[in-house]
Amino acid sequence: MAARTAAEAVWEMVEDYVLADWNVGRGKKKCKQSPKDILFMMLGALKNCGRWDTVSAMFEIDSSPFQKMIKKYLIMIEPFLYGNFVLNEEKRWTMNQLMASGNTFTNFPSARYATNVTFQHADRPSGNINEVKKYFSGKHNFHGHKVEVSVLPTGAAVNCTDFEPPSVADVAMFQHNASFHRSAMKKLQDESVLRDDGPLTDQFQDDWAVLVDEGYQGLEGEFRAIQPKKKARGAPPLSLEEKRENDRISQDRYVVKHIL
Repeated sequence: MAARTAAEAVWEMVEDYVLADWNVGRGKKKCKQSPKDILFMMLGALKNCGRWDTVSAMFEIDSSPFQKMIKKYLIMIEPFLYGNFVLNEEKRWTMNQLMASGNTFTNFPSARYATNVTFQHADRPSGNINEVKKYFSGKHNFHGHKVEVSVLPTGAAVNCTDFEPPSVADVAMFQHNASFHRSAMKKLQDESVLRDDGPLTDQFQDDWAVLVDEGYQGLEGEFRAIQPKKKARGAPPLSLEEKRENDRISQDRYVVKHIL
């Protein structure tokens, strides 16, 4: 019942937008499924989709038309969902608001959000063999792409990048998205009086921090990035205190790992 109520709430938010934009205009074929039903199908596909034929069977629709319908619906509704559920959250949850409401990270309250990269399974791309190979992941053994997602300690995502090939390093994706990070980490005018005694505060007095994992080594030279320490080749093992610090970072970063 709770899941149904949540879905109904989403429909109430998107109804006007969807009815104005879905399957309208001259020459459009009438769709057998209502816009509301397709929304629920889309949510089900996003939550459970491993194979299109598996999820389409849940709704007793052939795989090919189901896939086309859901993709078309996603293209139509994505700008509205991203604007309302992602961009608006970034504007709403300033560090002032996070601190006032007690929603900062437990171990590193000077970090505004955590960032991570996730791999998404995708159909084999078309094109020449070199283009196709770029999107094959040897680690996962299928085609796909990577996206970077940034998540507040409240659990709300505030940014998601365009996809890139699996071969692109996590730190490179962060740098490609530098315009967002510089803006989102910048302290607002009324935030200069807020307490900030976290790591790298002396080097980046005008910025809040971001929590990243060990795949972002070297980033702290450009950004106020709090990351686990990685044992260098030939160096002695990490100390007990360094391991504890890494654990504290991982504990706060659970919010982004959980959402992905």
